[in-house]
Amino acid sequence: MICAGPDRAVYRFYAGKKAPYDIYGFISGQAAPFSKKAKELIAKHKAARMFHGLIRATRDNAFGYEIDLLHLFGQDQQGRGAVLHGDENTVPLLDTKKPPK
Repeated sequence: MICAGPDRAVYRFYAGKKAPYDIYGFISGQAAPFSKKAKELIAKHKAARMFHGLIRATRDNAFGYEIDLLHLFGQDQQGRGAVLHGDENTVPLLDTKKPPK
């Protein structure tokens, strides 16, 4: 898993692969455009700021790659972090340590 940035080589390497070649990132920080379905989901979930997704090669845009969404993350109505789209039970745990109390 990576946090994808604007480097086209990263997109090329990860394109068409499944976990653990999935990516996380800020919605606003991606060079590759999101897929049509992903754009619709982002528009629907206006509180979303981060995503978990997969890279796909495409001929539908000049960049040559697009991002498909698995999850969208943002704040719920109480201001807590939440999964806004996707099954929260399928979000991989990055750290199993409990935070200090």
